[in-house]
Amino acid sequence: MDATSIYWNDTTPLPSDPTGFAHLFKCSIGGCDNAPTELAPGFAYALAVAGSSAYWTTYYQTQIMGCPIGDCASPAILTSVTRPPTGIAVDATSIYWAIQLGGVMKCAINGCSNSLTSLVAGLTDPTPGVTTPSGNPSPGAVSELGQIALDDTSVYVVDTYASGLGRIIKCAKSGCNNNPTTLASGLNGAVGIAVDANNVYWTETVTTSLQGRR
Repeated sequence: MDATSIYWNDTTPLPSDPTGFAHLFKCSIGGCDNAPTELAPGFAYALAVAGSSAYWTTYYQTQIMGCPIGDCASPAILTSVTRPPTGIAVDATSIYWAIQLGGVMKCAINGCSNSLTSLVAGLTDPTPGVTTPSGNPSPGAVSELGQIALDDTSVYVVDTYASGLGRIIKCAKSGCNNNPTTLASGLNGAVGIAVDANNVYWTETVTTSLQGRR
């Protein structure tokens, strides 16, 4: 969302669209008479809006995309990455995204093609069903990073893995020496995430609950 509109992705192509593309849409917060605006073609794994532009990740094409909200018929490929990008978030200066298998990246909002920075990389996938004697994942183990959220100083990332191996991790926007802080562990299928001044909140699909942690 931004101050005036809500944005979303429909994973199913429109019946009237011969290209077979999915589309990104927007609608005024006050309503759009059941006729949302088609913002751009293409499937987004995650979508973020900042200022006058929209940004999204394409999981299968491993790309970071973007366009002006008012002129998005031909979105630009901001950068391509080697592993599937998942969650995305934007602040005034940078674009941040998660790499599914253990990474968090960022780039300058106006120079993403040549300014990639790795905040977290090479975190180990836990083996399903294997835990330490304490019952927790081994230190540094992250499996399937998904949605992310930002505050003024940090990036918060969901590890979506179930079986009690999921986590919420935190890394400073400037980097965390490849050693993110674990805020919560033992999660089962954590998905959505949001932060405010005091807490981080997330949903879990396996326990069907809304969780929170200071």
